[in-house]
Amino acid sequence: MLRLPTFHASVMGGFLIRMGVGATPFLLPLMLQLGFGYTPFESGMLTCSTAIGAIFMKTIVAKVLERFGFKKVLSWNALLVALSMAVYGLFRADTPHVLMLVVFVLGGFSRSLQFTSLNAIAFADVEQSRMSHATSLSSVAQQLAAGFGVTVAAMTLQVVTTLQGHQILVSSDFAWSFLVMGLLTSCSVFFFLALDARSGAALAGASTDRSVTR
Repeated sequence: MLRLPTFHASVMGGFLIRMGVGATPFLLPLMLQLGFGYTPFESGMLTCSTAIGAIFMKTIVAKVLERFGFKKVLSWNALLVALSMAVYGLFRADTPHVLMLVVFVLGGFSRSLQFTSLNAIAFADVEQSRMSHATSLSSVAQQLAAGFGVTVAAMTLQVVTTLQGHQILVSSDFAWSFLVMGLLTSCSVFFFLALDARSGAALAGASTDRSVTR
């Protein structure tokens, strides 16, 4: 199955994306509550704003893919997902809530686009007789990625805390953790750049005679 370029990019590149994103629900509440002293209610109200961006993106994702194609969307948007994670590390206790909300909404926007695109292109070239196998493999990879993301984030946080000589977590520890997870997420771009420019064109609604360059 992994010999199919589109499936390979979705599973392998998607693994890195989901690792980074999977670490966010672990790191972000810890940073807001332990690092900044927010209450669980304040933390939850801020972080749930990512759903707003995700919901909005669902309404336009088809047009975005039709306009730019899977390769460009997956490649450039992966960098935006990575950047949004790294920006979390720049937050401080006195960062305005409005600014945080804007970053969270934009982050939810880009992640929704990436996940929708990954899930669609995964089966673009899979034969119907192998669809069950492909679905199972893809699902397992997604679950593993989320678990690995939390594990890597926790290890990174522990290493950073130890190197800085802290007995308890402080806000600066999270900045390095978000940076590391953002860098891991950005590595997924190499898998997406390997795609053909016409990959998934039929799914994106692109006409077969449209001129697309690599």
